[in-house]
Amino acid sequence: MEYHRIHFELLTRDGAAVERLLEKFEKEYGVQEPQRLTKNITQSDNLVDIPIPNGIEFKYVIILASYKENDTAISVKASDPAPIKVRLNGTSDEIELSEGFLAWTGSLSSLRVSTEYATNKIRVEVYLG
Repeated sequence: MEYHRIHFELLTRDGAAVERLLEKFEKEYGVQEPQRLTKNITQSDNLVDIPIPNGIEFKYVIILASYKENDTAISVKASDPAPIKVRLNGTSDEIELSEGFLAWTGSLSSLRVSTEYATNKIRVEVYLG
């Protein structure tokens, strides 16, 4: 077994750029088969299935989406957060991730992702633990 710790800090910054901690949260999970899945997508791909391994109960899921290349037309750099939509566990309900980030605890049986960004590819990384 492997142990993963999720560490969350909510910070605030004033006009003088001084950061102050508002809230801090940590949670540790014992995980058996952690996974890191990566797909590169664009608008023309429509809904992309990201294969989730069967028979493993995941305790947390983190999804990160980022631009793969600089795009001066929309003022983004490679690795900036990118917008995607996700469909979880076979539903047709779409969750819009305008900042390309989702984290939650619970099971995941299927995942489909899409984006409206058409110029270049977006990298979608899924961490399962």
